[in-house]
Amino acid sequence: MIESARGLRDLDTLPVGSRRATAIILGYADLGVSLQRPVGRPAATTWLAVQDRLLVSARAHNIRAIDGPWFDFPDTQACDAANAHAAGYGLDNRWVIHPSQINGVNAAFTSSPDAVNRAQRIVDAFERATDAVVAVDATMVDKPVVDAARLVLSKKEIAETR
Repeated sequence: MIESARGLRDLDTLPVGSRRATAIILGYADLGVSLQRPVGRPAATTWLAVQDRLLVSARAHNIRAIDGPWFDFPDTQACDAANAHAAGYGLDNRWVIHPSQINGVNAAFTSSPDAVNRAQRIVDAFERATDAVVAVDATMVDKPVVDAARLVLSKKEIAETR
């Protein structure tokens, strides 16, 4: 868990590459105090650089990037918007601090049935292909697109284990 300016600065030198480390998590409360930033209901842009730093380090170490909790749990709309932002930005999940947040977090960080269906069609078409590039739904599909589709399918598998 990253909870200080020093921890954020030293993120790439922390032992996150050990086989026991499976994720890096933002600890917004302590980190906010350390950085002298608002902790309660900051704008999405307040933490964007920090989220990006966490995401890059997590991906470089092949571990999960987990967003810190949304503190204003009664405001489910704002929490859902923060979840959508974090999921769209590439973070893997969010810590929750109240049971009312679980469904919204699960919804934001789980692939939709339509996304899963399309991802499966992409993977299937690519695996049947004899060329390095195929078309699915009039869209070019090559290895990076297939890799992205496999990520969508992996999120479905994670959701099924909850």
